[in-house]
Amino acid sequence: FANDEQWGAFAILWMFTSYGLAIIELKKAEFEFSKSSARYFFIITLLLASTALVLKSDASAVFVAFSYAFLCIKKIRFFKMLDQPIFKRLKNYTYLLLGASLSYGTYRTVKADSGLETIQALKTTSLQIVQDSPIFGWGLNAFQQLMPYYSNSKLLDKYYETAPTGILSALIEFGSLGVLLMASYFTYLLLRYFFLKRENSLSNNIFTGLMIVIILNFFENPFYNTAVLFSFWVLLFCALRWSKLIHNPSDQVDTKMNLIIKEKIR
Repeated sequence: FANDEQWGAFAILWMFTSYGLAIIELKKAEFEFSKSSARYFFIITLLLASTALVLKSDASAVFVAFSYAFLCIKKIRFFKMLDQPIFKRLKNYTYLLLGASLSYGTYRTVKADSGLETIQALKTTSLQIVQDSPIFGWGLNAFQQLMPYYSNSKLLDKYYETAPTGILSALIEFGSLGVLLMASYFTYLLLRYFFLKRENSLSNNIFTGLMIVIILNFFENPFYNTAVLFSFWVLLFCALRWSKLIHNPSDQVDTKMNLIIKEKIR
C-alpha cells in the first residue's frame, strides 16, 4: 500500500466483513463463544482497527476509528440480547474499546489539517481540468498527463499521479456522465437488494463498509490500489450473492423454479 488512504479503505472493508462473519459463526455455534471461531474474527477486526494509530493520513485514521466505534455499538447491542456470562464480560470490554475509538477519532479530527498548501493547489488544478471537459472527462490516467499544462507555481518540479480525492479523479477520467452512470448502477444494486427483502447481517455489514469507503472517496483517493479495488468489487458480489443464497435453496438460485417443460410446449 503506497498511501495511508489505501490501507485505511482496505481495513474498513475487511473490518465490517470480519464482524459479519463473526456473527454468523456465533449463530452456527449456537452462541457458545468458546466453541466458535467468532473470537478470531473479532480479533481480526480489532487488529485492523488498531492500524489507525499508525496512519499518517488524518482522514483515513478518523474513518477507521469511527468505523470501529460503530462496530462496537453494534456489538454491544448484540451482546445485550445474550444471557451467557461471557458476553456480559465482553460487553464491558467493548465499552472500553468504544470509548478509546471515539476519543482517538475525535483527536485526529481536531488535529487534522485540511488546509495544506499543496493539497489545496492540487484541488484547484483538478477542478480546472474538470471544467475543461466536464461531461465526458479525459480518460484514464488523465491527471498525470495533463497536470504539467495546468500546474501552478506551487506544484512546479513535483510529480503527482492522481488527484487528491477519488471523486475528483473520477470526474477527470470519466466526467460527470461516467460518475453518474457508476453511481446509478450502485444505487440500483442497493435498492434492488432492499426492495427484494434479502437483508441479512453479513450483507448488511459488507454494504455498510462499502458505503463508508465511498464516503472516504470524497476525502482521499483509495481506489488507485489493486487490493482495495479488487476487495470492493469482490465483497459487493459476495454480499449480493449471499443475500440470494440465504433466502433461497442453493439449487434454485441460478435456475427457475419450473424446471419441467409442459407437455404442450414440447
